[in-house]
Amino acid sequence: ANGYIAGNTSIVNLLYYFGISSPAALYAIFIITEIIAVFAMIRLPSMWQKTAAAAYIMLNIFSVADTTVAIFIFIPFVFLLAEKKHTAINWLYLGAFALIITPFPEWYLNDTHRFTMFLATVNVETIYNANNLISLAAVQLLFVLITCQSVASLMKKGKNKAIQPAEAAEAA
Repeated sequence: ANGYIAGNTSIVNLLYYFGISSPAALYAIFIITEIIAVFAMIRLPSMWQKTAAAAYIMLNIFSVADTTVAIFIFIPFVFLLAEKKHTAINWLYLGAFALIITPFPEWYLNDTHRFTMFLATVNVETIYNANNLISLAAVQLLFVLITCQSVASLMKKGKNKAIQPAEAAEAA
């Protein structure tokens, strides 16, 4: 595609929305986000986080349809719900998953004129359902979360390596 498409969840679509249309920049950012997601898939500790990263890899492809988004996100969502303990970050993931999976009511059918005016102010021309407005932001929030957790796990690993030699010196 060569422009913004409502409902598409890829980073390229987000860049199109913000007016970035240079093919070199679009491909570079797409490849970088895919590599980061693959790294996160390898680095993150639990199965639901790994499946969330794998789902992001698929959802970041430009031609993914709305129903496919819900199917791919449902897998890590179920794994997350099966966890026995939940941390604060898990609730952020749950929020992102809920925004993607929840079928929002079509409120704009009752007031089409006002909704069309709203869409014109945010530079969106066609929209088929309310989830089209939310899914792009929610999937990219998922990317931010998996990236932050991957970086945090790397920092934690680096900190543990720095502590181990100091502990060995104290023991001697």
